[in-house]
Amino acid sequence: MAVVFFSIFVLVAIAMICGEIVMQIQLTEAFQKEKNRWRERRRRDVAEAYHDAFPASPLPLVRAVIFWVLLTDGAILWVMILKSH
Repeated sequence: MAVVFFSIFVLVAIAMICGEIVMQIQLTEAFQKEKNRWRERRRRDVAEAYHDAFPASPLPLVRAVIFWVLLTDGAILWVMILKSH
């Protein structure tokens, strides 16, 4: 069971990384003048700027849901490991 939760944990982490990369690429294409600045900004700044630039896109919401799934999955995995010992 712990292996399943760990696998989900890894897949969700990969999905978060991919979502961040997609948002940075789309922001870079939308704002060519600030091309190098998006790599220097914090994750929260990128999410807010992306939401402002593309209000109809569900990507920031999906990333937030993925974050909470990741956090919940990690907590469940931690409790399972503690109970097994």
